[in-house]
Amino acid sequence: MAAKEPEPSLMRNLGAFFGHIVQAINEDPTAPTSPEARAAENSESSENRAPDPSDTLEVRREIQEARHGPYILRRTTIDEVIRPPEGAADEAPNDTMRGDARPRDGSEGSHASH
Repeated sequence: MAAKEPEPSLMRNLGAFFGHIVQAINEDPTAPTSPEARAAENSESSENRAPDPSDTLEVRREIQEARHGPYILRRTTIDEVIRPPEGAADEAPNDTMRGDARPRDGSEGSHASH
């Protein structure tokens, strides 16, 4: 049985981290990518991509602000309608929501901060 390799040290991880940053800085962004990298980019699902701003309509924006000493707590809620990309209309609609958008007490509108 082979001996288990030790975990990389903190210095090794920091060196790798900064090495990747230096490599990204020195890399030519206009250089062609490999076919494998292009295939991986193309296979990314549309859910993970940012929507085209021209396909997004902001319906409502609500801002709540509370001051506590030197701190300002701000909550911004943005309701948007996003038109699916062409060719995606054949897909079944996704009726799930991220988070709980319904008020817990059943009331509508903004909630006062406590």
